[in-house]
Amino acid sequence: MRHWYFNYSDLSLSDARNMEPEITIGIQHGNVIFSFKTDRAGTGITEAIKIVKELVKKYRESLNVTGIGESIHRKDASVQRLAEDRSSITLDNLSMSKEVLEALQVKIRKVPYIDLVLLLLHFAPRALSYDDIMSLSKEIKKPVSYEWLNTEFHRSKYSGLVRSEEVSGSKQRVYSLNEPGRRRAEAFLRKLKHG
Repeated sequence: MRHWYFNYSDLSLSDARNMEPEITIGIQHGNVIFSFKTDRAGTGITEAIKIVKELVKKYRESLNVTGIGESIHRKDASVQRLAEDRSSITLDNLSMSKEVLEALQVKIRKVPYIDLVLLLLHFAPRALSYDDIMSLSKEIKKPVSYEWLNTEFHRSKYSGLVRSEEVSGSKQRVYSLNEPGRRRAEAFLRKLKHG
């Protein structure tokens, strides 16, 4: 995974008139940031990127030994999940069995919104946006409103159940389960099946 960042040097107005601003470009690969300097014309960017690729290829094994490789793999998987098609998702896309769906629909009036949201996240093939959650909950016949998601869902009593990630190039966020959220979803699932 590569992240780009640009750092324009602070220049006074007179300096800016007399010289080209220096630009620092960084390429993040896992926990490592490779940076180099260029100018407004982008002098040397192609060669710098080539060198970064060579370094990553050459020292990949060393990065794995230090544990950075594991982080790279985790981040790459996360980006892949976020980069997946953001088209609408339906109940058919969830890995929820027909039996679980039927049990959920029978007891839907007594299901708290938080447990419904956690269950949807548990069975989702990717992280879900508010729009995804609202659409899926509507399909189950218990619509979760934007207002609930934007307020109650973020209350401290639910803290740590889900993690939120920005969608690259968007203000939208997607949500997936943290370990406590997964445990709560599985406990609710057991209750749903046996109770």
